[in-house]
Amino acid sequence: MVIFNDGVSETETPDSAVVETDVLIVGSGPAGSSAALFLSSLGVPNIMITKYRWTANTPRAHITNQRTMEIFRDVGIEDQVLADATPHHMIGDTVFCTSIAGEEIGRILTWGNHPARHADYELASPSLNCDIPQTYLEPILVRNATMRGTQTQFSTEYLSHSQDDDGVSVRVLNRLTGHEYTIRAKYWVIQPGSNIGGIGAGLVRMVRPWNEWLIVWGFDINEGTPQVSEDDARQIVRNLIGVPDLNVEITGISLWGNNEQYATRLQAGRVFCAGDAIHKHPPSNGLGSNTSIQDSYNLAWKLNAVLKGQAGQELLETYSAERAPVAEQIVTRANRSAREFGKLFEALGIDTAETAEDMLALIESRKDATPEGAAKRAAVQEAMDLKNYEFNAHGVELGQHYVSTAVVGDGTARPKPGRDQELYYQPTTQPGGRLPHAWVGDNRHKYSTHDLAPYGQFTLFTGITGGDWTTAAQKVGDQLGITINTVVIGPGQEITDLYFDWAKLREVAEDGALLVRPDKHIGWRYHTMPADPETELRTAAAAILNRSE
Repeated sequence: MVIFNDGVSETETPDSAVVETDVLIVGSGPAGSSAALFLSSLGVPNIMITKYRWTANTPRAHITNQRTMEIFRDVGIEDQVLADATPHHMIGDTVFCTSIAGEEIGRILTWGNHPARHADYELASPSLNCDIPQTYLEPILVRNATMRGTQTQFSTEYLSHSQDDDGVSVRVLNRLTGHEYTIRAKYWVIQPGSNIGGIGAGLVRMVRPWNEWLIVWGFDINEGTPQVSEDDARQIVRNLIGVPDLNVEITGISLWGNNEQYATRLQAGRVFCAGDAIHKHPPSNGLGSNTSIQDSYNLAWKLNAVLKGQAGQELLETYSAERAPVAEQIVTRANRSAREFGKLFEALGIDTAETAEDMLALIESRKDATPEGAAKRAAVQEAMDLKNYEFNAHGVELGQHYVSTAVVGDGTARPKPGRDQELYYQPTTQPGGRLPHAWVGDNRHKYSTHDLAPYGQFTLFTGITGGDWTTAAQKVGDQLGITINTVVIGPGQEITDLYFDWAKLREVAEDGALLVRPDKHIGWRYHTMPADPETELRTAAAAILNRSE
């Protein structure tokens, strides 16, 4: 939940204290703690409350994709995340087996680690994905948000809110003292927690090498919610590991179910929703916390722009327009990936097995030197190939494309995908797309194009013959009260096209321009130098910011 007003103060009334702040964030999960970090990084005063006494106590979300790592790079915490993460090269193999010590059915190189896919990931981003459990990530987000200005309040619970024309009043409870008070704000964003989802099948996942693990075991919801004791959990662990007398310490047990829900509108008046409130799905594809963090990244710069008078209130409406389609996409993809496990069960013939003995016999029959055995082996291979849509869906992770009034089109259509657009990311500078990554710099320094477009400001990319854009950007920035930094790329400039990759990616002439929003999405582009670059740029920037003047 995020609520904002002007300044932070506390006044006493006969009934209770009233606290006023620019932004109130309720929930310290990935969406909430990242929202606090982004807002504090932009200099927006905020308070973050959570009813819990500390951050996540189970390692739910863990795969952190390239887009999220780019965001962490943008706000200066990428190194901290990598220090606590299992690195990219160690998260490559996903193994399908009867147990860890038992029969292996097959494996797939995942998260871009296959040699045929690794180049796609290296070329697409300055940052590689990694595995950092939520128990390790949340403290990093909370710590950095608090260090940068967030007032973090644990054991503080949201009770209710009321909304009027001028703002929102939120009633909260200090769970230690029992004291209730009101937070008065202009806007409000809910983040009730991160998605933990489910896959409905056995899973063994290493949390930390090599002695902390997460075990998942599916149950049939039609038979009711099971009661799982420590002895039950210990037996499940031993079965999945394949060691009957394994010494196991159970540190926690939780039950959850699969969901397939997404919101079509993410706000109502002054109330905004982010994270699990707007997309609930299985953990397939590792999209839950990543999408939650990216929700907040989209919303925070818009809140900042409105609060500072740089944008019209209508800019906040683009949050729904841009992120609701993403919520639908990732919920659909995650549930489809979960269902695709059924293809492997069907290929093995175990989807109708009634006993464990039947199941093992059917799995064993894939080795038979018979036409039936050969057919089963081919079917298993086809089913395993299908799992690329869960573990190597690069296009889903990086290919998000926004359509809203905060994007000014140039009359062109989105490029037709040359390959499967879920599996493969296709860079483009068409307005609405993510800024393509290329390494640029000079003979001493190398930067990503993302490094040259910092959060909190607009950035205009052009070439040597586009020098007039620099003057235009300075004038338009002064007129609109915003920062528009110009990056001129070419020989003899501060930034050169080191590998000539940028020239291939920019999709505009050298004297054209790309206007990049604070969230690294292309807001507008102009293909060649116009007669009046100042007017063209001012019109585009004002439209993106929903400035009626």
